[in-house]
Amino acid sequence: MEFEKLTAQVRAGRKKGVARRLRREGMIPAVCYGPDVAPISLSVDPEALRTAVSGSLGRNTVMELAIEGDGAPSDPVLVMLHVHQYHAIDRAVLHADFLQVSKDRKVSIDVPFELQGKAVGVQAGGVMAQVFWTLPCICDLDKIPSVLTLDVSEMEIGDIRKISDIQFPEGVEVELEPTRTVANVAAPTVVAEAEEEGEGEEGEEGEEGEEGAEGEEKKAEGAAPAAE
Repeated sequence: MEFEKLTAQVRAGRKKGVARRLRREGMIPAVCYGPDVAPISLSVDPEALRTAVSGSLGRNTVMELAIEGDGAPSDPVLVMLHVHQYHAIDRAVLHADFLQVSKDRKVSIDVPFELQGKAVGVQAGGVMAQVFWTLPCICDLDKIPSVLTLDVSEMEIGDIRKISDIQFPEGVEVELEPTRTVANVAAPTVVAEAEEEGEGEEGEEGEEGEEGAEGEEKKAEGAAPAAE
């Protein structure tokens, strides 16, 4: 199996000043760690990282990380992007954590989950509710799916779909109970009735308010001569 390639350099120091200097130089601080790798402070090109994870697997992409510098492993390390920090405004990558993985061990990942098709119940006025947008899964490195899907086109109002209704690829196990609901089509009547009740109450209050105001005006008019 072919993996994405990425290069990093051993980084000396973990102070904020070092991180700021790296970013001025077009690099970002990073760290690599895992079951077989002691934590290593690194610097990496953010654009190279962005390119490496721009494929269909996104942040679940497995990479061969070649580390250069004193004390670096002699062979590339298989890693996945475990944690990454973005700038709040321009979304530039500020920091990355690489988790070492192995071809001999399964990995725990969150896989994107999508509903496909337009449900019959939605076409009849129902409302589709999607419960999960990612699903926690366990699989081998060469079995990582880019996305998990569920066809909901035959769902009618009141129907639900559960984990057990999803077709998982061979070698992929989900870490949720089969009975967990992932989608349902709700009837719109509950929302509509609530809105109508709210409008009726407001109308009644408005009429009472107007009558009360008119009454107060008449009282004021009648009371004016007496005040004189």
